[in-house]
Amino acid sequence: MAEKSNPTAPLDTIWLGDSWAVVRSLPSDCVQCIVTGPPYFGHREYSDDPSLSKVELGREEEPTDYVRRFVLLFEELRRVLREDGTLWLNLGDTYRKE
Repeated sequence: MAEKSNPTAPLDTIWLGDSWAVVRSLPSDCVQCIVTGPPYFGHREYSDDPSLSKVELGREEEPTDYVRRFVLLFEELRRVLREDGTLWLNLGDTYRKE
């Protein structure tokens, strides 16, 4: 079976950055492996800027909103993932001491 990949996609590239910005800049069917460890719900703020609290993943007010945003992001990740691609998600259990 011939390998199906997007000939315009960069080869052997690691992208670091805001997941939304990176994935939206990529053509469809161009990524063979995605490894991500997204922020856990309610555990970390990546910016001191209060205006970013509505856009940072993990800072939603309700867990259902967190999951909803994950689904939207993963729809985009699926778009760029090749047919033979894999996605590794590191999303473990965690707790807060209060």
